Amino acid sequence: MRVTGFLARPGAIYLLTIPLIIINITLRPIYGWGNHNLISDWANFMFYITIFFYGFWLVMDSRLLQAVRRDRYIMLTVATVSSLAAWLISSGVIPLPGPVLLAFWAIASWCWLMAFIGIGSLVLNFTNRVLAYASDAVLPVYIVHHLFIIVLGYYVIPWNTSIAVKFFFIAFATLAGSLAIYEVIRRFNATRFLFGLKLKEKIKALSAAADGS
Repeated sequence: MRVTGFLARPGAIYLLTIPLIIINITLRPIYGWGNHNLISDWANFMFYITIFFYGFWLVMDSRLLQAVRRDRYIMLTVATVSSLAAWLISSGVIPLPGPVLLAFWAIASWCWLMAFIGIGSLVLNFTNRVLAYASDAVLPVYIVHHLFIIVLGYYVIPWNTSIAVKFFFIAFATLAGSLAIYEVIRRFNATRFLFGLKLKEKIKALSAAADGS
């Protein structure tokens, strides 16, 4: 794609912040920071669905990932400066209008993501048994953890204790419960299919092919 080739050029990938800036400036004043629903939270929805498609695009073409790796430290610098600028504006130290704050916030969000991806794809480019287990568990745990948070929160929030105790109890109980459910899910092909995991036969075939090569 010509667009991908253009964005892979030095500095061009920063142009992807423009749609995010426009979304922030036009929709945040209307919907604010939202409550994460599809009816009255179009600012968050449009912002994050745009980033979602950026990510899909990123993994489809290696040229974009190479550009992110090449500019990883520049991205980190821009992200840090943009975050600092946003903080100074929001705290009133630098008196600039709201749209400028929203623009810096969008730039910081994109550049932090790209910096983490660029650095992580190089220094974390390895695997082991723990990472393999965690990689498979990501989607099922993400799906079921919402249920644990809601149910536990309903019963734990009224406790007559500190917020810290409530937070850590809900966090650790949610993690333990989600992993316990995952242990059930991973053992049966029916549940593996429902939660987006590879079937056992396919995993064995892939492992055999890897060993044969």
